[in-house]
Amino acid sequence: MLDNINKIIRNRFIIKSGFLNRYEAIKKNPFLSRNEIEEISFNKLRKLLIHCCIYVPYYSKTMKEIGFNPYNFNLNDFKKLPVVNKKIIQANPSDFIDYRYRKCFRNAKSYKNMNFFEILFFILSLNQRIFLDSTTGSTGKPLYFLQNKHSYVNLLLGILRSWKYMGYKKSNKLLLIWQEDLQMHKTSLFLKIMYSMANIEVINFTEFSRKKTKIIITKIKKIRPVYIIGFPSIIYWIGQYILENKEKKLPRIKSIQLIGEQVFYFQKALIEKAFGSKVFFTYGSRELGHIALEDNCHKGLHINEDMVHLELNSKREIIITNFQNFIMPFIRYNTEDIALSKVFFSEHKCKNNFKMIKNVIGRKYDHIATPNNRKIHAFYFLRVLSNKKILQFQLIQRRKDLIDVILYSKQNIEKEIKIIKTKLRKFLGRSIKINIKKLDAPIKSKNKFKYVISNID
Repeated sequence: MLDNINKIIRNRFIIKSGFLNRYEAIKKNPFLSRNEIEEISFNKLRKLLIHCCIYVPYYSKTMKEIGFNPYNFNLNDFKKLPVVNKKIIQANPSDFIDYRYRKCFRNAKSYKNMNFFEILFFILSLNQRIFLDSTTGSTGKPLYFLQNKHSYVNLLLGILRSWKYMGYKKSNKLLLIWQEDLQMHKTSLFLKIMYSMANIEVINFTEFSRKKTKIIITKIKKIRPVYIIGFPSIIYWIGQYILENKEKKLPRIKSIQLIGEQVFYFQKALIEKAFGSKVFFTYGSRELGHIALEDNCHKGLHINEDMVHLELNSKREIIITNFQNFIMPFIRYNTEDIALSKVFFSEHKCKNNFKMIKNVIGRKYDHIATPNNRKIHAFYFLRVLSNKKILQFQLIQRRKDLIDVILYSKQNIEKEIKIIKTKLRKFLGRSIKINIKKLDAPIKSKNKFKYVISNID
């Protein structure tokens, strides 16, 4: 019976929708010549800008004011369009929506709490035209935005291509280690079939605790996946437990893809040591999808040039134009993420011809501000706080003259606390008060775990 249902779903919702054909097409794009890639990218940009000139009020007005012609322009002309950010869009969201769909902003079907396969089933089976989504709000007020079937299917295609980058084959088991808040705990018959079709297992990570971590490792040993996808803070925590307890009989993991959070190199090193596998970085966001991905060359992140146009300003802040969303376009959208390098071309040994960036080192909220207006990046604090005895740490700035450091450890770390305080005091100066608190239980986090939190505007 399950086999028959499997065939019905595959034939009706996957094949007839053209999903597989589109996937086969985009798989080839990274390996085209540079001229072909640039032509695809520019044509998509031109199509988007023509659409915005006609249908999106903000861009229609702006293009008219600055004399921008979307039918005849080059990339230097394109840079004359204003850079926008989350606050600008939040102030007047309807101005950024295709005017034919403005009423949908209030009435759209929300899929914020749906997971990957629920959304895929919903949009392909019901042919729903408009969807309301939002960012997590982990950095402040959530940004609500609209997408349609076309844009979300392209987002899913990008996710599948990212799996291909890490060597994914359907014949091998893929494990998603997810947060329960992200609604991956459903157990409907449909989802079981969809997971079965893709050879996927899902484990929900509900809390940072040794008891729950032990249960998850037992499940990993039972499932024996070849690939793992999850949040860096979660996989790092599990890796710490594996090394600390010298866990044996773990399956041979080929690849681990880290998503949803900034990845630090100390996390990468520990995860690769604990699992004995290669780690793949990703960079993206809820509103923009996958922006750049690491492949098996491990020389940096390849920009998805057939899906986005990426620019860097003088501060190396990443500015994105997304080609997929015509309902509520993101054009020259400042993510406020900071690139570790300039954009560069891949080496000849790497068959992937998409341009690259080294990595993303974080957003403005990953900086600590001092009373004398210095800005110190999270990397400094990560070096100071990283210690074998400290299982988890978090630094919170509530005022410019006050920092709280929270440490979780099962051991006596009085000596380590003195060293940490001395180093922080020497670097930050005496104008900042430093409170250090030791916890006997893991630090709780409702959403993505952040090592450095700044409440300073």
